[in-house]
Amino acid sequence: MKLPSRLVTSLGLAIAGANLAMTAQAAIWTDNITNTTFFDTRLTSGTDYHFFVGVGQSTDFTPRALWDTASGGATALPSLYASASGVEASCTADAVNNAPISTAVIIGACEDTNEDSQAVVWHGNNLTARPLLLQPLPILAGLRLVPDVQTEAAAVNLAGVVTGISISPTGETTPVVWTSAGAANSLLPPLLGSVTNCNVADINDAATPSIIGNCPAGAGGQGKNQAVLWANASTGYSALPVPSGASYCVASAINASGKILGTCYYNGGGSGTPNTYKTVQWAAGGASAPTVLLTINSSTSLRNSGIAMNASGQITGNRIKSGGFTTAFFWDPATGTNATPIAPLPGSSKGTAKAISNNGVVVGCSEVNGLSEAFAFHSVGGALVAISPLGAGGNDCADSISPGGAYVAGVSEDASGSQQGDGVITNTP
Repeated sequence: MKLPSRLVTSLGLAIAGANLAMTAQAAIWTDNITNTTFFDTRLTSGTDYHFFVGVGQSTDFTPRALWDTASGGATALPSLYASASGVEASCTADAVNNAPISTAVIIGACEDTNEDSQAVVWHGNNLTARPLLLQPLPILAGLRLVPDVQTEAAAVNLAGVVTGISISPTGETTPVVWTSAGAANSLLPPLLGSVTNCNVADINDAATPSIIGNCPAGAGGQGKNQAVLWANASTGYSALPVPSGASYCVASAINASGKILGTCYYNGGGSGTPNTYKTVQWAAGGASAPTVLLTINSSTSLRNSGIAMNASGQITGNRIKSGGFTTAFFWDPATGTNATPIAPLPGSSKGTAKAISNNGVVVGCSEVNGLSEAFAFHSVGGALVAISPLGAGGNDCADSISPGGAYVAGVSEDASGSQQGDGVITNTP
């Protein structure tokens, strides 16, 4: 992430209100992954084993996928190919499953020899090997007259199963799951249905994994999105029910117990344009209407969206109040339809949540005096801890937290004042 524009402008507008959290002494980033090999680095995903992946600019200004386990230790992952002069093609590392390094599976994207982006997999037991190309669907698959030409990985589960989309020469997408050898198999439609232009959002860690995604609703749905669930990779999808009054929903995450996170949109006014949206959670199996987040701090919330869910089903997200002001929230649907607001850091009136751990720690960033500052919010006890940037007067943000909650990763400006981001890690404060 390039600072400061992406951090500051992504925070939205301010909200006024009481500071409802207990603010603890600020913490600091302990690991800075930037070294002589990379600049402008960013970590995208991490594990409970202190193994993180991300992307950085190499000295020849090529985006390179990277991994890190210790301060200053960022190492480039090999690309799909290198030029005749030895220049590696561009790549990104986008996610890693929560496994020990020896069995970890990293998903990302690399440029191929046609300069098209393709989904790839690296394996933790051989981080010096070139990645496995995740193949597009071949000719005749799903009655194709020509083969697909491109792929995108969406998610990887604990067992290393990768799912995403295969893309045709005309841009049509088909949801797929890949074999360990990289061959694509199409996910299936319901009887008389279609998976054309469906997309995958997530796959869970169940022994028989379920997959969620989003499909066009077709003529009957007037072009609206339809959130869907594949109970497994070999049966057709089922549509997730829409709550009363909603126009359509979007599914975004599924946990190992099968709970599904999404956002539902409601039409408003005479234009028919959705202007109200609410966080929802479907129970495992998705057979009944979801639980809808209705209030935050017991006040009606018309515009809120969950961005992450943990293993027990607790959710964090962001809401907009009247006037367009944005702030974060914590919601446990098991306790009802009311969420807890996450107050911005002292000196701030706006903030954004980015991730939540299985022990209920939310990380993100607030805007303090025009600068972005990272935070960690403990839903148990309500402690709010600032994480200071590497350089005084710089920006930082906490983008991810390991599933068990031990480590926080983010991006920070350093003391050079170059406005380039350094990928950073610290023990959760």
